[in-house]
Amino acid sequence: MEVNSRGCVSCGHEHQCSRAVFSTCAELASIKRSADSISVRMPGFRGPFEPASEQRKANKERHVFLFHDGVVTENDKPVE
Repeated sequence: MEVNSRGCVSCGHEHQCSRAVFSTCAELASIKRSADSISVRMPGFRGPFEPASEQRKANKERHVFLFHDGVVTENDKPVE
């Protein structure tokens, strides 16, 4: 399994593995590879035009995305 600079994930056999593109604006994202999975951890985000209270609340959120067997989940729920 490999991840290129554009975020594409492949295992070298397209008929066995899917390719996915994943991106984030989070500067504090943490990316880890463990065996056949890739996890991305990041805080929540609300834009500069959102109320300050919403921005603070979102910054306390933690999101974990996991790519495993061609499927992406967020906090253990499938991402569509």
